[in-house]
Amino acid sequence: GESERATSMTTSHVLLFCSQHSSYHRLQMISSLLSRVVILVFGTLFPAYYSYKAVKTKNVKEYVKWMMYWIVFAFFTCFETLTDLFLSFWFPFYYELKILVVLWLLSPATRGSSILYRKFVHPWLTRREDDIDNCIAQAKQQGYSTVIQLGTKGVNYATTVLMQTAIKASQGNQASGGIVNQLRRSYSSGELADEDMNRNVKALPHIPDDDYDDRNHSSGTAASPSLTRQRRKRQMLLN
Repeated sequence: GESERATSMTTSHVLLFCSQHSSYHRLQMISSLLSRVVILVFGTLFPAYYSYKAVKTKNVKEYVKWMMYWIVFAFFTCFETLTDLFLSFWFPFYYELKILVVLWLLSPATRGSSILYRKFVHPWLTRREDDIDNCIAQAKQQGYSTVIQLGTKGVNYATTVLMQTAIKASQGNQASGGIVNQLRRSYSSGELADEDMNRNVKALPHIPDDDYDDRNHSSGTAASPSLTRQRRKRQMLLN
């Protein structure tokens, strides 16, 4: 009885754990989707529209405010990419915290983007500005050299492939042309042999009827009565 009771308790605990785990994952998926929607609408589209308004009206104050927001939001996006990889699957209320951070950055009451920019971002960029410019210049130079090298290698490879294809095609044409020429030669030699055989065959001479009759008389063969009557009629007409 005790073993069955222990087994039933273990089974109930496993089922409870599985149900809690599945509900937690379901809640986490909903929170993730909600955070994506909030960041897209309130963190991107809403500031983009007000940035457009600032540029259109040429309001310097609004322009500077939204420029500070976009710089801070760029750093937030980089930081968010790393935290999504390492904190999203175990940190409690992670997506809800991201929603609060975006609203804090955007809200005119808290002015979170202005605070972060003035206290942290601007001083750090001022100290690292020269290093960042040098890195960008080196990256541009190396990128240009890399593009040139890759382009040269690509052109050389394409030229080699085209040359090999052309050589293989010419070799194939030569091989097919040799077979065709051989067939033509064999066919022409067969025609020449037929012509020689026709030349060697002698045509039978044409023998006229009178000569044939004379030869029949000379050979001693008797002519038929009809032929005799025809000769007599012919002689009578001549006389």
